[in-house]
Amino acid sequence: MFEKQKEIFSQILNDINQSPWISPEEKLVAFRAIEGNKARRDLMVVGRALNGGGTVISKEQLGDKLIIQKFADDIVEQKQVPENWISLRWVAEGFINPPKEYNPRKSAFWRVIKEIVESLKIAETNGNDEWSSFLLWSNLYKFSPYDGGNPSGKLMEIQREKCVELLSLEIETWKPKNILMLTGGDWLRRFLKGSKQNLFKDIRYLNDGSHRYEYLDCVGDLNYGGKIAVAKHPERKKGDIWVEEVLNALKD
Repeated sequence: MFEKQKEIFSQILNDINQSPWISPEEKLVAFRAIEGNKARRDLMVVGRALNGGGTVISKEQLGDKLIIQKFADDIVEQKQVPENWISLRWVAEGFINPPKEYNPRKSAFWRVIKEIVESLKIAETNGNDEWSSFLLWSNLYKFSPYDGGNPSGKLMEIQREKCVELLSLEIETWKPKNILMLTGGDWLRRFLKGSKQNLFKDIRYLNDGSHRYEYLDCVGDLNYGGKIAVAKHPERKKGDIWVEEVLNALKD
């Protein structure tokens, strides 16, 4: 998978380099999907985009094809990130000893994932500094602003088609038993718009008025038999209801 990832990341970097919508000095962070070092591929969690961290690049650093390929290699090989990032231990460690720069315990994203991991019996989470290492983690969009936040509409469109390819490659390679997207159905719909990639065997959007879900937007099946649930981003949501709806979708 890594060689194909390098090829696709190189294409995205080339598109960023040629885009008039990205200023030369604008800093971006690049993310590639991570398989925790204890993962049994029971659960893959997918967010919208990385909120800080990752491999830092700017357009002014990109030059010819050789330089672009070097950056693509660095992204995939994760040369700028620490070992506990690669193993995914940093999340669980952060719940026990919260760091100053980013506290996962204050993140609605990681709090609900922790509950899902416990409820699906993927790993014991109480006092365990390795439960997050049992996860697969990805994002829809692989490039986002260095200062945090979601990518702009222009940055999303520059990378969207290739990011669909990357997500498809991740799913085809790992074949996770369950996929949980914390993106919201609207984000997924826009992400897949016009795509020829057949990521899912079947996906059903639930926000048509015929279903009584507060936060669950989509459910579906994967081509190899796994399940997918797509829920609204958990920030400022009722965590207990959010978790219950997701668990019901994945357990059915």
